[in-house]
Amino acid sequence: MLIHFENSEETPNLELVLVTASMNHEYAKKEMEKARSFHKREELLQRMSHLKRLYFDAREALAVVDPTRLNELEEELRLEKQKVFQEYVV
Repeated sequence: MLIHFENSEETPNLELVLVTASMNHEYAKKEMEKARSFHKREELLQRMSHLKRLYFDAREALAVVDPTRLNELEEELRLEKQKVFQEYVV
């Protein structure tokens, strides 16, 4: 696990990591659609893998600290992705 937490005071930090990693992953996926270079695609795949790890580490930590907020945040994130990325389907 990349993310360590001490108590519920860390909730805002965990939320920020979770949301940022998730949205950046979506932007990287969109960039991947346009990438033609093998090296660029490899770079994006590594970035997406890192963002995915960050997201799930933050998610796991937030599930321990504040599971109710995690559920609310994931729903907010889903709705935001639908607004920002019209092609986003859950």
